[in-house]
Amino acid sequence: MKTFFFILGQLILFGLFTAVFFFGSFLGPLHRDPFPMRWFLTHPTPMTIRYFVPTGLILMSGLYCLVFLVEAAARKVRTAGLWTTIVYVLAFLVGLLGKFGFATHDLR
Repeated sequence: MKTFFFILGQLILFGLFTAVFFFGSFLGPLHRDPFPMRWFLTHPTPMTIRYFVPTGLILMSGLYCLVFLVEAAARKVRTAGLWTTIVYVLAFLVGLLGKFGFATHDLR
């Protein structure tokens, strides 16, 4: 039963990390960005520009640090820290594959 709750908690944490990455990515285009920066400027066509808004990634990383600090305070880093890191990396990969944070704008 203890393992079931641990797995359920990690699954909820994965959903939370992914949701923060997803919704944080919309803050830039909505002009509510607390970290106004852009990365990876490219021109896929002569009339458009594509860039990465790292707000969702920064917020997700901050949440990961907060969760890791709570685990360290509870002295659970040895057991739960590895799984939390795996969940963070998986949420990061899902976010990149889902193209969270990428924005394309017309240059006209």
